Amino acid sequence: MRLDDFFHLPAVTDAFARLMQDQAGLIVIAGLDLLPLKGEAESTLLPSGRTTIFRVLAETLLQSGDAPAALVAVDGHAFRPPRAQRRRLTVWRVPPHEPYAAYVAQAIAQGARLLLVDHLTVETSTAIVAALRAGMQVITQITSAARGVTLVREIEQLGVADHQLPDRFWVLNIRRLAQLCPACRKSQPITPLQRLTLTAVGRPGLDPDASYSVAAGCDHCQRLGRVGSVALFDIGRLERCANGAMHFEAVLALEQYARELALQGVLAFDDVVDLDAVMNRQLTQQFALHQQTLAQTNQVLERRLVELQHANEVLEQRTAAMISFQTIGQALISSTNLHDLAQRVCRHVCELCHADRAVFYMFDPAQQALILAVSGWDAAYVGRAVAGSQLLTRKHEPRAFKGWPPGIRRSMPMYSAASCAPGCVFR
Repeated sequence: MRLDDFFHLPAVTDAFARLMQDQAGLIVIAGLDLLPLKGEAESTLLPSGRTTIFRVLAETLLQSGDAPAALVAVDGHAFRPPRAQRRRLTVWRVPPHEPYAAYVAQAIAQGARLLLVDHLTVETSTAIVAALRAGMQVITQITSAARGVTLVREIEQLGVADHQLPDRFWVLNIRRLAQLCPACRKSQPITPLQRLTLTAVGRPGLDPDASYSVAAGCDHCQRLGRVGSVALFDIGRLERCANGAMHFEAVLALEQYARELALQGVLAFDDVVDLDAVMNRQLTQQFALHQQTLAQTNQVLERRLVELQHANEVLEQRTAAMISFQTIGQALISSTNLHDLAQRVCRHVCELCHADRAVFYMFDPAQQALILAVSGWDAAYVGRAVAGSQLLTRKHEPRAFKGWPPGIRRSMPMYSAASCAPGCVFR
């Protein structure tokens, strides 16, 4: 992969050529590559593509020398060198949650002069500092929207102090913005509000009297006014002076690069007049989308949890019913006492129906009912006769009733109860 494989301005080519000649000890490529959550709407914050620039620089550095190199990364495919350079590159794949230091130490022991590290974090900074002390040239990536001196300070906060930095140190920030549709874009002067914004921001280089491109949308861009994306570069160089002071040089400023793209009609005026405001707006939108998606996902999970709880309760009830039926079946086989069997049935019915009381009726051939067993009532009711018409309809189906079961005297408060006849259960 080469720099010429994607669109960029000549200033990027010049900056990269200077970087290659500088023999910098450390090169850090920054950018945001925030992946959307599953089911999340598309955000205006595009992936920066910093990994692509990482691979371009790594391949160029490998081709420019013949010293051994090492790649230390969680993903062994973070960089795939050209076939001709594969023998020079040793790949150390770091298992998750393991420190990088041991693998970097092995790379140093094998005499590697170029070290590729997939990410600069608090966990990897110690290994990177050890490589810098050994005189290795290090190229790595960092997830950050910072640029220039702000990015250098952020690297320091991750554990690479200023005295540990090499004498020459490059930082790159990569962003991507949606470019205007070439089919429907047209030039027009800026509006009064845009002119006011330019005055308030104080952005040098943007001519308020110039015309900038806008795109209203067409069939080619699906009425969006945007097609594809373009990379923006901010490249800086840090050098340690003879007196120990640090000097920072903006080799290619982000504002300068964006201005050139706007003048060529690639980007809109509103996209480049205040780049930090654009980034803040995109990050805010991304955060809002994340919050919305997480809230929706949480609601779905809560509904599924309730469904699982209900399904578990039904399963427990069915399991309890099967155990009760099995117990009753064993009692039918082993027991010869009809009253004892009826008492067991009443007890199991109360457990399955979560009832406080139950009564078991037995019909005789004359369609008269007899209380065979009770649960929750006085055992004196056992043996009391009840007219069958109070329990069965004319079609000889179980009769539904409210209140006290037939044959039970109304002498106490009524709670949930169940009444049983052979082959049927009443609540």
